[in-house]
Amino acid sequence: MKVQKFIFNDFREITYLVYDEKSRETVIIDPGCNKDSERKRIVEYIEKYGLKPIAIVNTHGHLDHICCNKFIKDKYNIEILSNDKELDNYKMAATVADFYGFPFEESPMPDKFIKEGDEIAFGNSKLIVFETSGHTVGSISLISPEKEIVFTGDVIFQGSIGRTDLPGGDLDVLIKTIKEKILTLPDETIIFSGHGYETTVGEEAKNNPFIREMLKDED
Repeated sequence: MKVQKFIFNDFREITYLVYDEKSRETVIIDPGCNKDSERKRIVEYIEKYGLKPIAIVNTHGHLDHICCNKFIKDKYNIEILSNDKELDNYKMAATVADFYGFPFEESPMPDKFIKEGDEIAFGNSKLIVFETSGHTVGSISLISPEKEIVFTGDVIFQGSIGRTDLPGGDLDVLIKTIKEKILTLPDETIIFSGHGYETTVGEEAKNNPFIREMLKDED
């Protein structure tokens, strides 16, 4: 399994191409390329390395994570996968984009709903779905236990956690999610977030000020 990341749009959202090295089958996580130049970059990479996109997976339905869904879906004739609790965010995205003045091509609704424990297979690789609510009601993370990596969307970042002041956000739920779903992974697990730099579970357990405060409150 290989991971290629791109930083796209004005929110500096990270789009991931996760592909099986042998079969070249590829899962596209949170396509956020909303400018022609950005779309050209991702298409050129896919073509250069002979990748075969098989699915779009949205960790959640905020506009910066879904603004290239339609372009990618139409170009590669692939399905959009998401948790069913995110439908309200898909429906609100265009209105929110107008508020921010954010260029936005409205996303189609998901073709298939995914939930806790589902597996997304591509070639000889797979990602397991974890429901990690708190940032949004239906946020999911995608885990490869074999490779010790997790794609967390906007649940947790290097030195920070996801915001909870948007519709569907809940700080108590997010803290519970991080404690029970993220911090229980092996310390060596690499966290690929929706924004910012890669980090590890152990690094965040030790140095993330929000997590340290959370753990201190439990003492």
